[in-house]
Amino acid sequence: MSLKRGTRLTSCFRIDSVVIDTFGLYGRLVHGLSTHPQSLGELWREEMGESSAWIISFASVAFCFGAALSYSVLLGDTFSAMAQTVGLSGLCASRRIWILLLTGTIIFPLCSMTSLLALAPLSKTGVFGILVTMTVLGWRCPSINPFSPYGTGGRYLESLSLNQVPRFNTISRGFGSPYSLILCGMAAFAYLGHFSAPNFYHAVCEEEGGEEECTSSLRSYFKVTCRGFASVTMINCLAMIFGFLTFGGNSSGIVINNFSTLDPMASLCRLLLGLCVIGGYRKSKKIRCFADIVQRSHYDNSLRFSAAFLIAACREELLALWRMRDYRAKRTPQLEKHVTAGLLLVLTAISFFMTNVGFVVGINGALAGSSLVYVFPALMFLNNSKRHGGTAFIQRLERWLCRFLVGFGILGAISGAGAVVVNSLLP
Repeated sequence: MSLKRGTRLTSCFRIDSVVIDTFGLYGRLVHGLSTHPQSLGELWREEMGESSAWIISFASVAFCFGAALSYSVLLGDTFSAMAQTVGLSGLCASRRIWILLLTGTIIFPLCSMTSLLALAPLSKTGVFGILVTMTVLGWRCPSINPFSPYGTGGRYLESLSLNQVPRFNTISRGFGSPYSLILCGMAAFAYLGHFSAPNFYHAVCEEEGGEEECTSSLRSYFKVTCRGFASVTMINCLAMIFGFLTFGGNSSGIVINNFSTLDPMASLCRLLLGLCVIGGYRKSKKIRCFADIVQRSHYDNSLRFSAAFLIAACREELLALWRMRDYRAKRTPQLEKHVTAGLLLVLTAISFFMTNVGFVVGINGALAGSSLVYVFPALMFLNNSKRHGGTAFIQRLERWLCRFLVGFGILGAISGAGAVVVNSLLP
């Protein structure tokens, strides 16, 4: 059996340790400042100055727009496949029609809402959908279930296209392979949340009894971070293992797309995935896990990353950039609606012609994600440690590690984006 995907498991754990460290850096920086910034933009202004604050907004716009684009493509693929499952064809099964329909009738109205409390019921599909999908991936894996319909002579193999059918005996060059550069960028996308680290910190502070209890809150912040990212890493690794053992080198960037449209269990996973992407709001007073504090934003409480949230976040950052340029600019509900409509128009037009979710995730993760995950926290920590001094061995070691992260992030962004483009043109 090839190790094209198997050798990526060690890469995932290496990346996870770096991601946890940089997420922790954001929390330490917020904790160390007397103002306790509420957002990444405020944290950057405190550490790096007002003149370069636009960098954070620009990176957030790019990241949120790229993530929303990947969700739009995913929704089109998901509902198109579901339409084929129930026997529809032609325009009724066209991914472009579904993208247009869902954007116009669901996503745009959700983005225009001032409160997302109405999405509370959909949030329950998040955890349930993950559990169901992981169960289906495991049960459909021929290495686990010898009677899998995707094993040798399986009844669903004939309904798969050439780029969906299982393909093994591929060769990997380990961590030095260009695919590992793509993985580093995708990991920055998979561990979506660094631009909201200050919100996480304050959410933990609130649960610990307010800002006066921030000393214990920092320890709780690290505990929640480690548990949360470890859980995400485990889920990603299981999906990678099950996907590779079932489809080998033809495993799709969204592995559920490999499954036949005739497979009812895969159709159920697609439905749950679609509902989770459209919206996932969670109102929580008690932090039980990492997901419970993703995302404490200007909305009422915790909002999971959904298509509606990403568009709203992108709109907020665009308006922030506009306000930086013209401080006299007035913000009105009508302006917000026009910006939202413009964003969705551009996003829908691109998703009509963009069919490769892996390409979108790879490019977005390599450029915007690498900046937010690897480069920005390291730069701010270097500036902070330089200002406050400190010559202890552990402090010098941290500064050298942060210098490495800056170089790694910049190199990874450039080479990772190049590898994604080359892999798409010459797979």
